[in-house]
Amino acid sequence: MAITPNFKNDPYAALRVAGFRSYLCGNLLATVGMQMLGLAVGWELYLATHSAMVLGLAGLCQTLPILLLAIPSGRLVDHFDRKKLLLLDQLLLGLSAAGLGCVTVFQDRIPDLFILRAANRVLASLDGFFQNIFPSLSHQFIPGQTARFDSPYVPIMLALLFFNGIVRSINQPVKQALVPQLVPAKTFFNAVGWNTTVVESSNIAGRALAGILIAAVQLRFPDSPAPCALVYFLAAFGQLGQWLFLLPVSQFFDKMIKAGRRRFVLDFSRCTGMDSTFLGLIAGAGMEASKATPPGVLSLIGLSPRNLELVRNLGLHRLLCVDCGDFQMNFSPDQARALITPDEQELANARLILKAHENLVAADSTNLSKFEDVLAFLKTQTEKEVTTGK
Repeated sequence: MAITPNFKNDPYAALRVAGFRSYLCGNLLATVGMQMLGLAVGWELYLATHSAMVLGLAGLCQTLPILLLAIPSGRLVDHFDRKKLLLLDQLLLGLSAAGLGCVTVFQDRIPDLFILRAANRVLASLDGFFQNIFPSLSHQFIPGQTARFDSPYVPIMLALLFFNGIVRSINQPVKQALVPQLVPAKTFFNAVGWNTTVVESSNIAGRALAGILIAAVQLRFPDSPAPCALVYFLAAFGQLGQWLFLLPVSQFFDKMIKAGRRRFVLDFSRCTGMDSTFLGLIAGAGMEASKATPPGVLSLIGLSPRNLELVRNLGLHRLLCVDCGDFQMNFSPDQARALITPDEQELANARLILKAHENLVAADSTNLSKFEDVLAFLKTQTEKEVTTGK
């Protein structure tokens, strides 16, 4: 959906776009969670090894993949749906954070495998090598402690951090590429400013919050892995929080219908343009609402003449309740239900909308990439109706 509100010199212009607000909230949770994880993993690894070298190695595991995969990640972002890529990326980051939490909680049950012992010997050799080159590394943050590499879970944590770094190599490019798609061109720089503010604030708040949590829980459970494990699981929730704020429109309507909602009103008074993908999703939502028990209705209000023409040309006025002011094209909820309740009419409406999009593709083959998702959705709907005997 392309929304272009009337912005004048408004410092909150980007925040008035619902899609950008949702993205910003998800990015806030994700960034706070990532910074919490970064502080906790450094603290835990140092307590387990008493090695300053391991702290540097932990940072290297997270940043080296970003440096090596920067160009391939950019090409990946250009060739795939950025929203889906971001959601998949956040899911993998959440799983890696949850993996760190599980390894921490069950560290005493990890078998002392040969490969883990070998990895610890390599870490011990690296520690000795760097201490010879940089004698300052032999200084320990906790007096009286010497470096040790006898915990089998340490190599596993470093491997998870490396996986985390691989996933993060895609995270930043896809986020930077997604922002211009969420806001009108005239508010792009305002959106960049708000996004930067949220990210930098989250960088500070995340580490501060992790430190407070670790200190508080450590006082209550001094010899328990609970402090860092709690932070890891909270970080995992923060990554998955992006899913809560980037819920697709179709899933939103499905969720509301299952919750018992039957009447929906979409106000387009501040929307100066829509694409057919959004219109196709609205059509699908209208179909699903009409099939609910009792039947629901989806109403469109505040349509501009241009948007009203789009709705009429695609035949959506046959499916939805459209308030078009002085024009005689709007239906009351009862009329709309009467129109769309019969099974044959539902199938005819779906075919009508599908045909409209196929006509657009036939008129210009370049429209295929624009309407591909809509066509796939509508074809699925019509095939579903036919296979169920409607």
